[in-house]
Amino acid sequence: MIQYKYMDRLVKYFVPKNYKLLLEIDKTQHKVLGVVNVTGEAMATTIKLHTKDLDINRLTVCSEKKRAHKFTQDGDELTIYDVRPGETTVTIEYEFELTDSMHGAYLSTYQLNGKTETIIATQFESHYAREVFPCIDEPEAKAVFDLTITTPDTEDTVVSNMPVLTEVVEPVKSVKSVKSRVKTVKTVHFTPTPRMSTYLLAFCVGKFQRLSGKTKSGIDVSIYATPAQNPESLILALDIATRCLDFYEEYFDVPYPLPKCDHLGLPDLEAAAMENWGLITCREACLLADPQLTPLEAKRLLVTVIAHELAHMWFGNLVTMRWWDDLWLNESFATVMEYVAVNAIEPTWQIWKDFDTSYMVSSLRRDAMDGVQPVYQDVNHPDEIQALFDPSIVYGKGACLMRMLMHMISEEDLRKGLRAYFEKHAYQNTEGSDLWAALSVAAGIDVGDFMNWWIDRPGYPVVKVELELGKITLTQQRFTLGSAPQLTYPIPLDSNLDFMPKILDITRSVVEDKSITLGTVVRLNQSGTGQFITSYDAPSFTNLLNSVDITDSLACFRIMTEQTLLANAGLASTLQIFELLEKFAESSDDGVWSGISLALRDMSWFVEIDTPEYEAFKKYRCKLAEVQYKRLGWQPRPTDTDKDVALRSLVAGLMIAGGSDEVVGQAVATYDAAESLETIDQNLRCLVLTAKVRYDETPELIDKLINQYHTTPSSDIRNDIGVALCSSKNPVTIKKLLNVSLDKTIVRLQDTAHWLVHLMRNRRFTATAWKFYRQNWSWFERELGGDKHYANFPRYMAATLYTRQQLHEYEDFFGPKSAEPALARNINVGIKEIRDRVQYIAKEAPTARRYLLKQF
Repeated sequence: MIQYKYMDRLVKYFVPKNYKLLLEIDKTQHKVLGVVNVTGEAMATTIKLHTKDLDINRLTVCSEKKRAHKFTQDGDELTIYDVRPGETTVTIEYEFELTDSMHGAYLSTYQLNGKTETIIATQFESHYAREVFPCIDEPEAKAVFDLTITTPDTEDTVVSNMPVLTEVVEPVKSVKSVKSRVKTVKTVHFTPTPRMSTYLLAFCVGKFQRLSGKTKSGIDVSIYATPAQNPESLILALDIATRCLDFYEEYFDVPYPLPKCDHLGLPDLEAAAMENWGLITCREACLLADPQLTPLEAKRLLVTVIAHELAHMWFGNLVTMRWWDDLWLNESFATVMEYVAVNAIEPTWQIWKDFDTSYMVSSLRRDAMDGVQPVYQDVNHPDEIQALFDPSIVYGKGACLMRMLMHMISEEDLRKGLRAYFEKHAYQNTEGSDLWAALSVAAGIDVGDFMNWWIDRPGYPVVKVELELGKITLTQQRFTLGSAPQLTYPIPLDSNLDFMPKILDITRSVVEDKSITLGTVVRLNQSGTGQFITSYDAPSFTNLLNSVDITDSLACFRIMTEQTLLANAGLASTLQIFELLEKFAESSDDGVWSGISLALRDMSWFVEIDTPEYEAFKKYRCKLAEVQYKRLGWQPRPTDTDKDVALRSLVAGLMIAGGSDEVVGQAVATYDAAESLETIDQNLRCLVLTAKVRYDETPELIDKLINQYHTTPSSDIRNDIGVALCSSKNPVTIKKLLNVSLDKTIVRLQDTAHWLVHLMRNRRFTATAWKFYRQNWSWFERELGGDKHYANFPRYMAATLYTRQQLHEYEDFFGPKSAEPALARNINVGIKEIRDRVQYIAKEAPTARRYLLKQF
């Protein structure tokens, strides 16, 4: 790993207790004037604060009212000299410019009645509070925040973490600063916050509509959105947010400590959502559900996002990790708890199936690559924090490990331990060992000894099962798609056989029992909560398959997932994957079909566009999906269950990708007959648009869709149009779309990754898109270089590349950029990912191609 200059921790020089912050915000001039009084304990005669891109006009210390104090600025650090140790108040007057950066305080715009409206929003996680006020911008430096905001836009709503204490509209009393252009200003003073970290402070200024309710304990819950949105789109969020808060208060037996909890939908936000205490901000797509426009899949995502952010009110806000290396204390637990909560308040949704098809699969795939970070990761440079937010690891794998622990110690013991943890460490900072200590007392076992193995190390194991008469041999090794250092893990086997060991913590174990025959069914990881996969030998795999009921969706999905991973690593044959696809295609479960779709996506690497093998593969997809498609039909039915709705989209999508004349015809006819995009069934709209673009494209259609993308207030419609456009077969269209993807007047910065991924996934034009984005990398550095998700772009690109030439191009292009701390890890993993894929294709493609040609 690259070693960087030591990152100084400023809390050792100055421990803040209170920030009194006044911000004068002018949206028109894109300017903010600030005054901060920060009181705390000076630990030395020289103290430091974080600042970034702030112009300091004046700085005084303690009672110095007139004399400016000596200070210097270097990078992100403001150094103040000759300070008397002890309680100290530093007063700083400063100013800064507002941009559309999506971090710090930034501008977000939307259209309303043909006019551009502007919102001022904030995003301070992970280390962006320093862009708005001088502070100790470290999680450990918790303090109370006393915020006042002044704006000349008197009709705007101003919201922050806490309720409004006073709100006054008054004549301008001076002619300085932002007030010089106006006659009146609005000044909003908020109730001081509890003791919390800087990254949790937030405020928003703009025009909003609101829908409100109360929890059982009297907490005010409000959903805010711009007036451009359908008021009915706020209803689902309010219902879920209120019920989730009720659930968490009961589950943790620790009250939510604030008087309110707002959720605000923003047109622009770098993350899906942000857990600011008392003012959760979300992308509109992750908060607003229009009854007529939002598809089922998006509604389910929205509900889990709300539940995730509310879990943070305890995990992360009430109790916060001491430093970013323990980010998993926030994200892993919030991720698993979102599913615990939704499963409790909506048990018929079977939401754990969504967990399996998303986080579980994602974590297993990502964690099989050499060089991927462990859940716990040291941070040696501020920019490395960006790379920590790996959704497959700190969210996905971490959540899988928490679920594994919950299954091992019981959910009741987990609740007991969490309650003790929250009560002991409320408003404080912790490390992983603090959580393990609380859970160990509750469970009566050494939880830390078991969990540290998984948290501190990368990867996961594969357990090989060998069945013989009278004995079963279990062998474990680290599973990897390439090569990686070997590790031995403590594995909860969760077997169907009572005589099997509960934990496998050695490399090889031989289990002998007289009842074992060559027909014995061996099944490991019955609950699906273990973070490992199983490689069964021929006799045990045959027994397992013969015993599985096609209606057992968890078993079918798990087998499909494991065998696909094993095939990618060369530990299972491609022919075996074809066999499983054809067996499980009988399933009517959308979760199983998610596994089938993923396996087919892997197999698509084996065929080149416009070859006989490609045409055979298209027919194969249609053949697999045909039975379920005919059962469900194209048109939605009043009797459809959620499972039917989800499965229809999956199988119809496979038929459209396979070029089925019948399904493509239905989709194109639906588009042609529709009065507007709003009248097309929301669960079929993306497929309808994709079929129209892919099979019936005209220049006029493309221009029309680009214009609709730009003007619609619906994030759901915008998402569907983007996916459809990127599926074009026309090189002229793709060239236009590549330029559109980097045009901020059309595609919001938050959606750049969405366009890049879908354009590069279009196999006809992967090379074209890859070349374009390399040529325009300076755009990414300029527009997104400071963004928390900038680090992910090398990862997104690596996921779409598959030839030896592209591997060399990736190494040549990104190799020199690995000196950037934010990019280093993902570049290193990306190189290995492409290399493994190239080898996989070279080894397995001939067999797959022969099989496909033989079928058709």
